[in-house]
Amino acid sequence: MVVKIAFYKKHTSLYTRGITLVQTLQFTSKPQLIHCEFVIGKQWYTSSYNDGGVRVREISGESGNWDFIYLDIPINGIDKARRFLEGEMGKEYDIEGIFLAQLFPLNIDSPQRWFCSEIVSEALMIAGVLPRDRDSSWYSPARLYDRLQEIKIKY
Repeated sequence: MVVKIAFYKKHTSLYTRGITLVQTLQFTSKPQLIHCEFVIGKQWYTSSYNDGGVRVREISGESGNWDFIYLDIPINGIDKARRFLEGEMGKEYDIEGIFLAQLFPLNIDSPQRWFCSEIVSEALMIAGVLPRDRDSSWYSPARLYDRLQEIKIKY
């Protein structure tokens, strides 16, 4: 089954400009990607600062502010990822974690909070798409994009 990973690229606040600066310092190919979501059918899963944490909802995604990577994942991998994502619903957004994990490679992790690329990369590890060679907190949206571009050819 084909799912997509959606990457948002519109800058609307000082917070999103900060993410872009951090990703520029990481030498990623698309530092302008500031948010990501795991899309299964019409359901968009993520952890969002604006929504207060982990949530699912429908988004059109047709504004031109999104880049997509399409992945063909076996249904059992998608089911595992969906169960994980739904089990994390309501957990808080990890604003401290995204900046600390991205600026300092300390693997700082809170089991009760997630940032967008952290929860999406964890779901992709659970689905069997990403290897567990890095902690999910290592991934920024741009790092996740670059990594998926690398493995997409092999997957």
